[in-house]
Amino acid sequence: IELTFAGEGDVQLVETRFYQSAKDPARVTIRGKTSGAFLNTGSFQWTSAVRALCILLLRTKLYQLVSAGKASAQLSGTQGSLAASLDYAMTRRPTWIIDMFGSDKAGSPLINRIIARTNSNRKRPGPVVLAINHKMLAPDGISISWNNEAVTMPESLHTLLLCLRDIDQADIQEPSLKKLRDQLAA
Repeated sequence: IELTFAGEGDVQLVETRFYQSAKDPARVTIRGKTSGAFLNTGSFQWTSAVRALCILLLRTKLYQLVSAGKASAQLSGTQGSLAASLDYAMTRRPTWIIDMFGSDKAGSPLINRIIARTNSNRKRPGPVVLAINHKMLAPDGISISWNNEAVTMPESLHTLLLCLRDIDQADIQEPSLKKLRDQLAA
């Protein structure tokens, strides 16, 4: 998957390209209510569920870089959190999820294979926990660009995560990069 972000203070996702396999063409989605002038593309709006997806993908890439693949990123939260928003969207199956990831022959969205969920729909007490299924989407299969430049360094990924975070959402407060490296090394 390729994520394209734009902005400085108010950073937002503007385009995605998802490749189901190396031989398939990319599924392209752009930000907006409709694809407008962009033919053969899907669209998404900048919602809490899309922000949660971005944060989970960015964390997954960051963890790969700072832990050499020894740790896996998660996003968790209770009612009203970004994690709960993405979990709810995955359950509801809005059009943007199909536009972005596609579906299998039975009509089930592929995102359900890409993101593993624990306590989906919070059917028991506690938070919902989301993580990328590395068998379906390896961290090195995540590409990020920001303002037309590739983001490949941990410091830049961390800065981008900080720009995306919502200070009212405790489930996405990012530790400093040094603290993250120390935690993963322990």
